[in-house]
Amino acid sequence: AGCDGVLTAGTTGGTLPATSSSPTVVEAGIVFADPEGYLCVSPEQLGLSVEIPVTSATSSCECVVPSVIAYRTPQGTTANAVLLRFVKEDANAFESGPSRQEPVSPVRLGVLIDVNFADRSTRQFTVELLHTSIAQEATP
Repeated sequence: AGCDGVLTAGTTGGTLPATSSSPTVVEAGIVFADPEGYLCVSPEQLGLSVEIPVTSATSSCECVVPSVIAYRTPQGTTANAVLLRFVKEDANAFESGPSRQEPVSPVRLGVLIDVNFADRSTRQFTVELLHTSIAQEATP
């Protein structure tokens, strides 16, 4: 998956109020290009109220696909959050033989996520990650 228009790491979105103590950056760590992965971000992690439901989310990069999900809390209720799916690269990128392409070059990304709430408010945050390939897996 390409990431045209993705910001370099260290940049942040600007729609959270300047007076807010809400973080505008979520660190996703290392995200491998070959297996699919995910990260779930709750409104609390962004310093936002869980009382206002999240209605939708969009991404600035096709390598991160956000969706709104509901999950069960320890209190027995449900809450919603933004599930970020990290898209698996094209399978032939990791094949051997003449059709093999080079693995993904390591790159730090800052992907903007826009979140819309039921009260028509919006928030933006940046997911920072190192997008790379697995070089070698340890054997047990």
